[in-house]
Amino acid sequence: MAGELKRYGFAFGLTTLAAVLRLTLSSLGTGVPFILFYPAVAASGWYGGFGPALLSTLMAALLSILFLIHDARSAAGMQTAIFVLSGTLMALFAEQARHAQRKVAESEERLRQSLAAEQAARNRAEESSQLKDEFLATVSHELKTPLTAILGWCRVLRSIKVPPETIERALESIDRNAQSQNRVIDDLLDVSRVIAGQLRIRPELVDPKTVIDAAMDSVRPSAEVRGIGMESSLVTGSLIYVDPHRLQQIVLNLLTNSVKFTATGGLIRVLAHEVDGYVEIIVHDNGQGISKEFPSNVFERF
Repeated sequence: MAGELKRYGFAFGLTTLAAVLRLTLSSLGTGVPFILFYPAVAASGWYGGFGPALLSTLMAALLSILFLIHDARSAAGMQTAIFVLSGTLMALFAEQARHAQRKVAESEERLRQSLAAEQAARNRAEESSQLKDEFLATVSHELKTPLTAILGWCRVLRSIKVPPETIERALESIDRNAQSQNRVIDDLLDVSRVIAGQLRIRPELVDPKTVIDAAMDSVRPSAEVRGIGMESSLVTGSLIYVDPHRLQQIVLNLLTNSVKFTATGGLIRVLAHEVDGYVEIIVHDNGQGISKEFPSNVFERF
């Protein structure tokens, strides 16, 4: 409503201004009474469309008859009729032009929306492809870690005469890592949760020593093959509320990386102690370390 009043107000004001100027410039005489009204009608039509242009036309005709044309039956009267007809045609033309302009604007808006939708679809496709690659990389890493421990113990059992207690520990480690791999495969069945980073967490009260010892037993064969020593200092008597499988997975990943990047004859130490009501676990090795530029990428997906 405010826009409508603005368009008609513009036509009214512009036509009034044209009338004042026309009366002021009386030297033009009455032979061309509408010389200043044509631009007013055109401008009203361009800005407001048919209605404001028609208003300007009728106002101009009325003002000309009242103040500029003293004999409506003269030639000036014919000019008034021609002006009204011309003004009406100009109003119709202005309305058609505005309509066409609106159509062009709507088409441009639809094109813009279509391009935006296409770009959004392309971005979603690229994001989906990236998530798929990240998913496959994560899956391959999580499947490979327990397999490495299983293969390591298998090589130990096959290569030398092993004491019964070592055989028992090897079988326990193989069984534990096989179960760990089975849990990873179970997680893969819910692909959407894996991609969204919403793996199921099953927390319970556990002794962190038990979890750490199990992780160390899993990588010990690989460390022994490479001549890398392993020792632990686990000073904690508290139970912690955590998912033991996820905690073991974290410690196992750290230990696997330590074995991978520690040279022959190196040492890997696992420390655990209580700090302000929490249990802090540290995996320390004398490997090549991480460059100063890399830490920001440590917690990215594999």
